[in-house]
Amino acid sequence: MTSATSFTHRHAPAVEMLLPENPESPSNQPHRAEDVHVHMNGMNHSRSKAQRDSGHEVSRRLKVAKILSFSSGASMVAWNKFSTLWLLSVGLTPAQTGVMKSVGLIAKAICQPAWAAIADLKIPARIHPSLESVSSHFTAILSTVFSLVMMEALRRNARFLGFQQILLLRTIWAVTNAGGQLVDALVAQLSHRTKEGYGKQRLWGSVSWGCMSFVAGVLIDRFGLEALFAYTYVARMTLLACVVLAMVDWTAGNVEASGEQHDVERGIAKQADTLSSSTYFNRMVITVRERPQLAALLTTTLVHGFVMVVSDNVVSMQMDRDFHMSRSLNGLTAAFGVLASVPSFWYSSLLISKYGHFAIIMLAQGLSVTMFVLHAWVTKEYSILILPITAIKGAVVGLQWSTSVDLMQNSVDQSLTTMAQTLLGWFYYTIGGGIGFIFWSACYQHLGASDTYWLAAAVGICNLLSLRAWLGTRKEIWASVDFGDISR
Repeated sequence: MTSATSFTHRHAPAVEMLLPENPESPSNQPHRAEDVHVHMNGMNHSRSKAQRDSGHEVSRRLKVAKILSFSSGASMVAWNKFSTLWLLSVGLTPAQTGVMKSVGLIAKAICQPAWAAIADLKIPARIHPSLESVSSHFTAILSTVFSLVMMEALRRNARFLGFQQILLLRTIWAVTNAGGQLVDALVAQLSHRTKEGYGKQRLWGSVSWGCMSFVAGVLIDRFGLEALFAYTYVARMTLLACVVLAMVDWTAGNVEASGEQHDVERGIAKQADTLSSSTYFNRMVITVRERPQLAALLTTTLVHGFVMVVSDNVVSMQMDRDFHMSRSLNGLTAAFGVLASVPSFWYSSLLISKYGHFAIIMLAQGLSVTMFVLHAWVTKEYSILILPITAIKGAVVGLQWSTSVDLMQNSVDQSLTTMAQTLLGWFYYTIGGGIGFIFWSACYQHLGASDTYWLAAAVGICNLLSLRAWLGTRKEIWASVDFGDISR
């Protein structure tokens, strides 16, 4: 309730008592009471109109979040699934592609937090003050444009260069592409503290990943590996257009907003004031130090990202090399995963509110162990069973990622939301996935697929039991977490 409204309610009885005591114009008393009634009705009407406008505003922002999530998922699916095959086609060895992937991940590990800091510190505002409120949008656009330029340079020159030159080009591409995580951070910010939550927005990223991975596989089967570039360029340009749309929408919303209270009623977090770099990093240190839940979340996310590489990399290599399945069918596995991820993302907010964040994370980890055990039992004669087993991966990703993002967004100060989202992806994809890519590829080469799956299941069980042991000493964490503002 606003201070003006509180004042009206506190003094309304006094007004009614004074009205009959006015001897000068008794005939006007009904009119004065009617004026007060009309005034109160007007306030209620204005409030209801503001609430309706708030609902429309939130609905529009959630539509933008879904568009961003879908276009982001579609933009890199071809490169992520088939770039290794393209690098092999230009003359690199499997060992060289592994080195290239590792160096690129190291570059991303360094540069992802840097891109997030650029957005959080609102450095684009130094170019022009109008960019302060859309700092994350502008930074994401810069990252996307630069990565497109470097990808085209790699495509044009790779066949004529040696390994070291290709390594340099791909590493520069990894540096420029490291800002792509900002798009997911935008989705999380747009959906934060809304009824739908993050899961229902991230769902559309999984839908696009599954559908477009199949489309990319069909295109590559028909036109060759060079088709992955044509697909990626179209998808990335579409993503650019969507980010520009989101930036225009956000700017228009800020212009229409009338004060901080209206921002709160709209259910959209107002952008924090520009921070100095020292204040920004001090807040990060305080947040991590005061909230052990974040350390537990990031640790279990790191191990989970490490082991989930098996479901992507090893399964794909097994389908291609051991079972000789088509690349179209390889891409179709992602579609099966998407089908299973739909209910996981859709009901994630409901599950979190009912059971708590860490309970859902443990459920996802338990499902991943089951998935690896089932993969270990598949033989070439029954290779088609990979498709339904892959559906479990969709449920795992939907539950783990949406719950982790929700917990992270509820656990940090508003000025740190971009960095928080980036750190989560950093631990899962870059650090965990980077180490996992090297380790599990070596395991597959020396042990074979079946033993690799059993080893992955063992690592998953250890991760699950470790998290459960930690939670056993902090039973209050089973409830949904909302810490409020950090102490400064």
